[in-house]
Amino acid sequence: MTPGDRRPWLPVALLLLQVPGCSSLSGPTSMTGTVGGSLSVQCQYEEKFRDIAKYWCKSPCLGDIVKIEKSDKEVRNGRVSIRNHPVNLTFTVTLENLTEGDAGTYRCGIDTSWLPGYLLDVTFHVVVSVTPGSLSLSGPSTVMGTVGGSLRVQCRYEEKYKTFTKYWCRQPCLPLWNQTVATRGSEEEMRSGRVSIVDHPGDLTFTVTLENLTVDDTGKYRCGIATILHEEGLHGFLPDLFFQVQVFVSPRPQWATCGTQSRPDEDKRRPSLSIDILSRDTATQTRGGRTSDPKPSISSHLIAKNW
Repeated sequence: MTPGDRRPWLPVALLLLQVPGCSSLSGPTSMTGTVGGSLSVQCQYEEKFRDIAKYWCKSPCLGDIVKIEKSDKEVRNGRVSIRNHPVNLTFTVTLENLTEGDAGTYRCGIDTSWLPGYLLDVTFHVVVSVTPGSLSLSGPSTVMGTVGGSLRVQCRYEEKYKTFTKYWCRQPCLPLWNQTVATRGSEEEMRSGRVSIVDHPGDLTFTVTLENLTVDDTGKYRCGIATILHEEGLHGFLPDLFFQVQVFVSPRPQWATCGTQSRPDEDKRRPSLSIDILSRDTATQTRGGRTSDPKPSISSHLIAKNW
């Protein structure tokens, strides 16, 4: 195709690069945590990427990359850990002991640049916000999971609450409600159905895990410490110390078959455009229906690498 041959199908093909159903990797576009707390990001991928290395990094991803190969064991880099869950085609990234400096844009990615047909890695952007937290109890204000997967919430508390009972419940947290799960002792996992809780007094945190997620699990929960009736009777520690966590559970993506888009009368006159190649920055450049960089030039199956 010559430079002057401006065919009407090209803008349409460029738009198809942004069709959500054509994405090979998905997850939350934003997450919020509190200073001193933690947050977890769950990324969902296609079956064909089950044994491909996954990673997490802060843009522009020049360092501090945490990466996991084929195994489902946890890999840690400082305060960030990553774990692959090949059974449900997800991997989870957890940021602990959050600071205001952790706020920014991150990339959830799959190392596909060396695979045939991929010039760049498959990635999407996650904007992380960190807000000032309570000195007594802190953690993420929002967490997200996928149907069939799991999510983890880590709550951090002060030294003086080390021996107190910690709990997790769904709002409005009515007394004796069977959806409340509470700790009984140090490092002992307590379970109620698909929900478990473990207290880690050594690092002043307790962790809640929700497994086999369903869409109905979406809602508002409490991460709390049972302080009522402690030490000074009715006049001490009233009411319970807690903060609210909003849980979102999205349906597992139905991956679309992304093929060549063409007009019948032009099939023999122009090269096909592969929609399966994703630029590292594609996911965020077109939000709001516009690009932040000049339009990339596309030649056959190539998209210019921009980092």
